Amino acid sequence: MSKLSGTLHINSNLKNEAEAGDGYIGLSSNILSERLKSADHASFISAYYDIDFLKSLKYPKNSLTSLTMVFSRLAGSAIKSQTDELQGLKESLQKATGRNTSVSVMIASRNRTLHTKLYHFRRGKWARSLIGSANATYSGFYRNDEILIEIQGRDTVIEDYISYTIEKATSCYDEVPDDNEYDSFQSLLRDGYVYFKASRPVPYTVSCFDNAPLVAETLQKSVATAPLQFHEGLSVGLLNILKLAQIEVSGKTMTQDEDRQRVPLNRYAIETCFGYWVPVPYYKEVEERIRVGAQRKAKLLSEVGARLNRLSASDLAGQINEVYLADIDRRLEAQAARKLTPDQRKAVEDKILRRAASLKIKLSDERERDRLARSISSVPVPEVWEDPHSTREMMDSFCECLAWKLEQSAKLSKVVGKLKALFSLERGDSPEDIRERIDTYFNTKTMFRSKWT
Repeated sequence: MSKLSGTLHINSNLKNEAEAGDGYIGLSSNILSERLKSADHASFISAYYDIDFLKSLKYPKNSLTSLTMVFSRLAGSAIKSQTDELQGLKESLQKATGRNTSVSVMIASRNRTLHTKLYHFRRGKWARSLIGSANATYSGFYRNDEILIEIQGRDTVIEDYISYTIEKATSCYDEVPDDNEYDSFQSLLRDGYVYFKASRPVPYTVSCFDNAPLVAETLQKSVATAPLQFHEGLSVGLLNILKLAQIEVSGKTMTQDEDRQRVPLNRYAIETCFGYWVPVPYYKEVEERIRVGAQRKAKLLSEVGARLNRLSASDLAGQINEVYLADIDRRLEAQAARKLTPDQRKAVEDKILRRAASLKIKLSDERERDRLARSISSVPVPEVWEDPHSTREMMDSFCECLAWKLEQSAKLSKVVGKLKALFSLERGDSPEDIRERIDTYFNTKTMFRSKWT
């Protein structure tokens, strides 16, 4: 195995799954806080950001000479709310670092598409640069599979790039043009957010026999008439930890299906291949609905975590062996005149206990509960326009959904009604008709400003 010249910081979940050795450091916000303590100058450049995450870092008081952060600008009419929240971040950082620190929070208003993730710390000849895939967000440092490579020593190319990016950026206190004047289909779509289902639901289940195909095959014959205890449906693999622990909240077991959060996006969104597209003016209203639903779910998750933490590992191991694995042995004996070997029993027990321990940690963390409580996530519309295939896919799927909504809906939603009136659309228009009407509009009309409400 080749040896890196720098240190690799890898997301803790990914580190465990990849069975990475001790030479790889688990990724968390601690690395940023630790490097800040040793620096005179610090620069963060990140495509996306999380205000709460940045405020949670530990900033040294009155020892930093300068702290500069540059983030990608949001599109269209979202720029006003972005400048407001970044001004609040700047004031918070100034208070945290003290009046001796020059704090700048900037928006990449004149840069090409900013997609960088770079964290640079310097004091004299000492320097550290963290470069990789993790945005300055809680998800980037704790949830997603991300890596950052830490390069030691000063590097003129890195420092020149930082200077270039800062030079092209605009202070959050200066005027950033509100570019929600639409002059193309692309500019219309850019003034929005894409909502998508979170990639990682609450990890209640564990696959018990993925490494024992003969056992799984034998058990499969028995589940059609009698589902396995504690499993999801007729699954042979997916055992639900909460069913095993007999944990109920608000009078019912918290299974995956019952745990699902529903948000009425159809009123505000057009579905595309990238997710549900919501115009920026509806963003706050959608987020408020999600917040209310997520609060209820977070409360349930807190109750689940408290119940789970009261259950000791030995109690859970007893339930695994005396009830669950005993049932498995009875089924195997009836089907194939065999039982689990001691090694197989131990492997299943260890796997379930590890998942239960991981659940206890996740559900004891307020931030993690808040993240898990959201069934859908959002990002500003991605910069797909330099990729013709992605651009075409997003536009085509947008027109397909709009055509379907015009045909199926007796009462049009806010967003569909606006688009229908704007582009003179009619019920029965095909996706091709809609695309032609939109293109014709922008080819013959002057720019217009968004008036969604």
